[in-house]
Amino acid sequence: MRDADLWLRQRSHPPPRAAYVSRAATLYSLTRTCAQYRVPPVPDFTEVLQHLATREVGTLDDLLPHRWHARHAPEAGHPLDSS
Repeated sequence: MRDADLWLRQRSHPPPRAAYVSRAATLYSLTRTCAQYRVPPVPDFTEVLQHLATREVGTLDDLLPHRWHARHAPEAGHPLDSS
């Protein structure tokens, strides 16, 4: 088999591991974004997943991590709110 054919075959059928690496990179990026904005990742992910299917496309920006504190401002005494 020629090198070009081998390269094309590998590109058309990526190894299953590539999907796991991509998912892991996505989760890492999301958790680091939460950390940057001092948002607890698990409650944020839970809320996003609960509202994702029911929200209009135009309102999905409200679920971004940098807007988490605005949605949860009334919750007094949260350990991450004390700066």
